[in-house]
Amino acid sequence: REALRATGGVYITEWINIGNYSDTERDAEITAPEQGMIIYNSQHHEWQGYVEDGNNRWVKFNTSAVST
Repeated sequence: REALRATGGVYITEWINIGNYSDTERDAEITAPEQGMIIYNSQHHEWQGYVEDGNNRWVKFNTSAVST
């Protein structure tokens, strides 16, 4: 799989489109997830990240409202 790799910071001045998957699509298409990967799970309507913590799993991000 090709990926953009950067050493140091990356500045994006407009928007970024993160891949979105259902559980089935995620598990079929991302067969070797890596620590720190981020997706949007369209099945559960949540952001998820891959964590290698001994359990090696996808975890959902806290989706509380943004503070204003």
